[in-house]
Formats: sequence, C-alpha cells, structure tokens
Amino acid sequence: MRFRHRILFMAATSAVVVAVAASLAALYLVRANESFVRAQDAEQTAHAVLIAPATDAAHSAERYAASGDAEDAARFERALATARAAVAAPVAPGDIERATDAEARLERLQRELDDLAEAVPVGGGRQEAADAARTLAASDAVHEAAEELEASFSAQSADAAAAVRGAALRVITLIAGLAALGLVGISVAAVYATRSVRRPLAALRAAVARMEAGDLEGPVAVTGRDEIGELASAFEAMRDSLRSALADLEQEIEERRLTEEALAESNHEMGVWLHEVEKTSEAVREMAAMSQTLQADLSVDEGLSVIAAYAERLFPELTGAVYLREDLGDEESPLVRRDGWGSADMMAETYARHECWSLRSGRPLQIWGGARALGVCAHAPEGTDCYACIPLVAHGEVFGTLVMEGCLDSAALPARGIAADSAETMQISFAEHVALALANLRFRERLKQESLTDHLTGLHNRRALEDALGREAARARRDGSALAIAMIDVDRFKEYNDVHGHEAGDRVLAAVGGFLKSRTRAGDLACRYGGEEFVLAWPGMTLENAYARAEQLRQAIADLRVTHEGTELRPVTVSVGIATFPDHGVTGEALLAAADVALYEAKAEGRDRVVVAELVACAVEREVTLSGQ
Repeated sequence: MRFRHRILFMAATSAVVVAVAASLAALYLVRANESFVRAQDAEQTAHAVLIAPATDAAHSAERYAASGDAEDAARFERALATARAAVAAPVAPGDIERATDAEARLERLQRELDDLAEAVPVGGGRQEAADAARTLAASDAVHEAAEELEASFSAQSADAAAAVRGAALRVITLIAGLAALGLVGISVAAVYATRSVRRPLAALRAAVARMEAGDLEGPVAVTGRDEIGELASAFEAMRDSLRSALADLEQEIEERRLTEEALAESNHEMGVWLHEVEKTSEAVREMAAMSQTLQADLSVDEGLSVIAAYAERLFPELTGAVYLREDLGDEESPLVRRDGWGSADMMAETYARHECWSLRSGRPLQIWGGARALGVCAHAPEGTDCYACIPLVAHGEVFGTLVMEGCLDSAALPARGIAADSAETMQISFAEHVALALANLRFRERLKQESLTDHLTGLHNRRALEDALGREAARARRDGSALAIAMIDVDRFKEYNDVHGHEAGDRVLAAVGGFLKSRTRAGDLACRYGGEEFVLAWPGMTLENAYARAEQLRQAIADLRVTHEGTELRPVTVSVGIATFPDHGVTGEALLAAADVALYEAKAEGRDRVVVAELVACAVEREVTLSGQ
C-alpha cells in the first residue's frame, strides 16, 4: 500500500468515528430543541387564544365602566363572548395540560370571566359608583387570573430552555472530545507523511528556489513512481511551459511596445488636431457652455430662456423658436411656441403635429438656398429660401421641435470657426443638446413636483405645507396682513377601513381631497397633513371669513356621496379647527398647533363642527415671538 493510501485510511477512520458521534449528539440536541419549540408554541398559543381575549374583555369592561357609552358596551359584550368561548374550548389542550398548574388556573380564569359578566350591567348609560367599583374589581381579578395562567406557560418555556442549554453543553463537550481525538489521528498521519517525503520535498524546494531566482534551465532532480515523483514530473512540465511562455511573453511585450509608440504618436497628432479645432470652433464651446449652464437647478421656462440666449449667440443671422407639445402626455397634442430669439414673435404661435413634416417623418427638415426637400412643414413661412425644422428627441421620446428661419452668411462663417458645409450639422448638434437638456429639466421638475404632492388626493403634502406656511407667516408679519389656517379631520374615519376595507377609506380621502382642491382659490394652499387630516391655508382671510368658509366646506362635505364596490358609504362628516394670524400665533408652527388644539375641541364637543382656537396661550406665544424679533 502506498503511503498516501495508509494516510487516507487513518484519516477516514477518524472522520467516520467523529461523524457518527457528532450525528448522535446532534440528534439528542434536536430532540431537546423540539421540546423547547413545543413549549414556546404552547405559550404563544395560550397567549393568543386565551390570555389576550380575556385581557381584552377586562379592558373593555373598564372602558365601559368609565364612559357608559353604548358602543363601549357592545365592544365589551363581543370581547367577553370571545374570551369565554376561548376559555371553554382552549386550542391545543395537550400543550396546555403540560403547563404547570395550567388546568387549575384555566378554571380560575373561567370563573373570573363569569364573575365579570355578572358584575357588568350591560344596557347603555353610565354606571353607578357601586357598579363601576364591582366592574373594576372583577376586571382586576380577570387580569390577575390571566397573568397567573401566562406565568405557568412561561415557566414551562423556561424549563424547556434550560433543558436545551444543558443538552447543548453536553453536545459541545462531546464534540470537543471527538475533535481532540481526530486531531490525534491527524497528527499521527502527519508525522508518518513527514518522514516519508522529507528528502524528495527538499529537492523540490531547491528547484523552486532556482525558479524563483529566475533559473528555468536546471531540471528537477527527483525521480520515483509515488506521489512525490508524479509531483516532480508535473513540476518539470510546468518549468518547460514557463520557459516557453516567457519567451512568448517577451516577444509580445516587444510588439506591444511598438504598438504603444505608434498609438502615442497618433494620440499626439489627434491632440494637435483637437487643439486646432478648439481654437477655431467657437460654436462648440458655446454649446458646451450652454450644456453646463443647463445642469443648474433651473425650471423648464428658465432653461428655455438660457437656450434662446445661446441660440442667438450661435445663430445671430437667424430667427428661431423652441416648440413643445402642449400636453406632454399626448403625442397628438399641438405644439406651442415656448421661447425664441430674433423675430420669434412673428413665427407661428402654435401648430398641429400633422402640419410638421419633420415630426411626421421623424427626420430633420433643412432647406438652404431654395433647395427644397420632398416635404415642407405647413407652418413654414411661404417663399423662404432657408428654413430648418428639427425634432427634439430624448430617451426615445419626441416632445417638440427647434425651428429656424433665415439664411446663414457664408462669408462670416469662417471667421466664426465654422465651415460652410457644416452649418446643417451644427444645427442638428445644437438641437440634440437642447433636447437632452430639456428632457433633464422636465425630469427634475417632475421629481420636484412629485416630492411635494400627495398621490392619493392630488393635494400638496406635509412637506409642501411646511415650506409654504413658513413663507406665508413671514409675509403676514412683514406686511401686517391676515392669514387663516383650517385643520380638517374626517370623523370616525377608522370605521370606513374596519367595515369596508382600506380601499373604501382611500375613496373617502380621495373624495374629500378632490372636493377641497376644487374649492381652493388661486393663492390658497390645500394639503393632506397626514392620515385623515387636511390643512387649508387662506392668506389675507380674516377670522370671520375663515369661520364662514370652513362652515360652508363642512356642510358641503356632508353632502358628498362616496360609493365603494357598488355600495354607498355612510355620509362623510368632518371636524374643523380654525386659527388666525396674529391672534393665535405668529409662526406657521404656532398656527398649526393652535388649529390642532381647536380641532381636538371640535372632536370633544361631538364632531361635525367648526371650532376657533382659544386666545390665552396663543397671546403669550405671540408676545414671546415678537420680543425675540
């Protein structure tokens, strides 16, 4: 047997022993863990089906004892029925019986629930003091019984966890012993291998040292038919391959050096040519400057003004304009002149898509010196000898055209660094720059608008409100003008979600938001503040007018009819809190806080009403703010 076979046999035997012992230990640990998992499942099941319903019934009884409200009474009856049903027929009885004293504590919980049912007189109306006291005492007893039952299951889980830890400790001890045994076997095999291969390995190390020093000529002086001999033969073959590869690499390096020298010479020639182009092509520099300017945070209108200014510098002899689709979402939408240079006011104000040959064909239309193409744009001036209409295309979308009228002065072109035969190319290049810049501006503007808009209602969101309200409050302080805030909350909105689902709640919010948006004047601000709350800001509106306006909105919202899946939802009512500058605050935050307090009062007074903020706390805040200024 070759020495590698003996080594493998020893290692395999050690591995089998270790694997069998480790498998048995793992099986023991898995069994202990299964007991722990069952205990945890029992605890979680008991909490979900027994303890949580009982606790919910006790809390419902306490709320009913405190409020006497019929709705709280109904909640208590439902919670009590659920809890008693759960205690009468508990889930997973086998797991429950394994808990310490679980059966006795379960019987006590059932008795306490029965006592709670007898102690709470259900029928609506506020309870007498004695009845309320009995209710609270019965509720406390239910809480205590539920806690004791939960403690029994927690004890069972703790015992199972301790058992798992003990099993894990025993398994770790066993595995450590097996690992030590395996290391002993491996050490014996290693000693045997070391004694068998020491001399051939010394020869191989010497050969490696020669190769490391760059000597690939000397052969490997190791022979034999065992593994070391095979390794030496492979090493010798690698030495021959490396020697051949080194020769090829030296040849490749020489060829690459020659190629790089030729490339460097070409790059130098190209650099000289580009330098000449840069010196003579003012138009290219202007377009680069325009592109850099349009990278700033500009609106589309501001970007159009920049484009018109650079176009007038690039094409001073021409009149031109930028046309964009009136509705960017509709490909058949007419094109409207948005900006221009020269005598752009004399050009067409708008034209339809089918009147533009370049849009229909998808190619630029350029006419020079009376040489007309196959088609002519209907919006082109009659009798013109020079005309260009170039589609504005970016990211595969055609959203406008660049139109130029007039002829370039051929004599002036060389002085401006432009070859006479490149005028058409320069126009197309300018249009490409314009299209890409406008597409980027439109994209940034759309992102900015989306960041300030609530997508469900179409109103401004809270971020937009905070920005705008700060500006309006500062303007009111500076000009001494009025400013009113109305905070609106949909009454009992949670019932729409609970009874009909969240889609029904979204329909209610969308209907209220759409209604408020339709009733908002120019200059006013309508926002969704969060959840079912809305905020209206009315610059220049007095307290009396704000109250009247809020009352009109409240009554009109009550007349809204909202349907969901063919079912008409219950009428929508709102509560409104009013605050005005400077009576209730001189900052946006103070006005919102005052309106929120007023809204809370409207809720407390019965909902479906308008309440004006109190003046006491607001007056103090106003003095502090004004003194700080």
